[in-house]
Amino acid sequence: MADVDETPAPGETAEALVVRLARAKASAVATRCTRGCVLGGDTVVVRDGVILGKPADRDEAAEMLRSLAGRRHAVLSGVALVDAASGREVHDLAASQVVMRAIDEPTLQAYLDGDEWRGKAGAYAIQGDAGAFMTLESGALDTVIGLPVQLVRQLLTRLYPSESAS
Repeated sequence: MADVDETPAPGETAEALVVRLARAKASAVATRCTRGCVLGGDTVVVRDGVILGKPADRDEAAEMLRSLAGRRHAVLSGVALVDAASGREVHDLAASQVVMRAIDEPTLQAYLDGDEWRGKAGAYAIQGDAGAFMTLESGALDTVIGLPVQLVRQLLTRLYPSESAS
């Protein structure tokens, strides 16, 4: 586990943020290893250019979900791989589009009561109860969940090209 400050830098785009955080997390762990491949990742929700990270509390989660209700938003997942022995690194990001249907206040409060929103970008987990009011419009579901597997495969091929050829 890596302890990385997830605060966006002034003027930092969402794309740059998720890649920077994925790289920082992977690098932080790789410095404690002598071998192996370390994967770092980060995911943010972006609504009208506003980055929605992990809510600090229930009120912020409610505010985020209300801002998403009835609207489309992007989910960006950055991934970085570091070969601990050599320090070689590759990184990239994946993007998906999600639509949240309008939900009434009792439904919102019931979702918040479940605590599923804790530690989740945009205050939701599409693979959980939020799947009842979120629809994947484009991209891959695993990007929204936070680990775009196809991207990880592509990065492994870039990091270890000789192993991929066999």
